[in-house]
Amino acid sequence: MPLIGFFDQKDQKEVNGFIDEIFSEMGWKKDFLYGTEDIASFFSGKRDAFFVVKENNQITGTLGLKELENGKGLLKRFYLDKNCRGRGVAQDLLKKAVEFAREKSYETLVLDTQADNLRAQRFYEKSGFVPFNPEPNQKWPESLHPDIFVYRMLKLS
Repeated sequence: MPLIGFFDQKDQKEVNGFIDEIFSEMGWKKDFLYGTEDIASFFSGKRDAFFVVKENNQITGTLGLKELENGKGLLKRFYLDKNCRGRGVAQDLLKKAVEFAREKSYETLVLDTQADNLRAQRFYEKSGFVPFNPEPNQKWPESLHPDIFVYRMLKLS
């Protein structure tokens, strides 16, 4: 059974490898945004968090929450190992992040996904996210690209 907890610095190397595997599987070019090389530093704000899913002592999922501004939280690095998909793990992981966001008094959560990632888009919409056109934000480079779908969860309360 998967366990969801907070990132620990000792997990950094394994998280890097896990994210590299996901990028390879999806055919994405490696990027260094959003703390890939140093999770603890990037997600270090008082209202930030980085969650890991572990199964059989191996990391099988990740999800980061980074404060943007004005009560808005950005969800990034939401990945699951292919063997975890379709088992409700993504819903549990998202629920954990939403609970944390509520505890930290976030008003809105936003995220982005590739335009061709229809499975993720369906999941986000089923989970209460709706498409929207964000204001360009330098802290969120994807908000500057019209070819990326962005979503917002309207109510956290």
